[in-house]
Amino acid sequence: MKKPTLETFRVITEIFAAHLTSVSRIPVYPTLGNDDSPDINYQEAAHPGDFYRNVWVHFRRLIGGSSPSVEDEPFLTGGYYKVQHSSKLWIISLNTVSFSFHSQLNETKKLAQLEWLTETLEGVRLSGGSAIIIGHIPPGISTFEVAMTPGSLTSMSWKEEYIVRFNDIIRAEDDIIRGMYFGHHHAQSWFVKGSEGGDGDSSGSKDNSDGDSNGISESSDSSDSKGRDSATSPPQIRGGGYISYFSAPAISPVYRNNPAFQVVVVAPTTWYPVDIITYSANLDFYLRVGSPPRFNFEMSLKEKYFRLPKRYKDIELTPGFLRQLTYRITDFGDLMEVYSHHVVSLLQLKNLPGVSPYQLY
Repeated sequence: MKKPTLETFRVITEIFAAHLTSVSRIPVYPTLGNDDSPDINYQEAAHPGDFYRNVWVHFRRLIGGSSPSVEDEPFLTGGYYKVQHSSKLWIISLNTVSFSFHSQLNETKKLAQLEWLTETLEGVRLSGGSAIIIGHIPPGISTFEVAMTPGSLTSMSWKEEYIVRFNDIIRAEDDIIRGMYFGHHHAQSWFVKGSEGGDGDSSGSKDNSDGDSNGISESSDSSDSKGRDSATSPPQIRGGGYISYFSAPAISPVYRNNPAFQVVVVAPTTWYPVDIITYSANLDFYLRVGSPPRFNFEMSLKEKYFRLPKRYKDIELTPGFLRQLTYRITDFGDLMEVYSHHVVSLLQLKNLPGVSPYQLY
């Protein structure tokens, strides 16, 4: 089935350019999704070179036009790129569609992208910088697929071999990665993965280390496993050795979810996330009153789930911290009620109860 995606790219580019890049000079960092090919869903276009070239015209304009830090070749050959946002921060946009169970893309290109990611992160480290990774399909459990086909192999968003390779790459460079952000699930979520070699495990066993009354405890080590001085490193929460990423809700209501988007608040010096704020439009309400939908404040992740002393106000949402937050939600009944409310609010598929907005696997 042919889809007018290039015209869609043009219209979206014009909207963002009119309100952000041209007026406020705010860069937009797009990433390819599984519905973006003009041919079949998850399939590369019949002439991928032409497809990537046509899309890159629009992506380049949003990123910053002739920015010298952006190389054309990675996107023109595989649909991914990197860009230097500031002197110390790089944005890495992956074509994660290629790693999906449904993907029919060339195997060689999949491996080439992982090799490129390894080399890119090594280059960021050598430059003394940090990186944020973005993509469409996240490398873990698919809440949508689990609900639709329980027990199916496609309950994982990526093929397992690529999840393993990707996690190995991230694990090797975890101290320079300041966050990973994806979409695809049409629901807000965060995911925590136990990484080998750390104190984490994939079984979900609880950390019984001493902490405050909220179940959150700080690391008292003077340096971490990579030899960084804790006095100059971002604050870390005990329970490290984990990989984590966030999945954003969808602006489209195609799966009967309320349209929503998120704003990530980051620490100004480290670029770690310190809060995630969600805005949504209650379609049922606006349909009943007969007025155009408007996006309203839905929730602050910290305000809803954290009950912490003031000294934790600017604590960073590191993988270890998210791990302990996940356990707090399951331990505190009132927090589970808060979570359940927002699942209903943001994800209205009737057969999804029991699928959490977070996953610990």
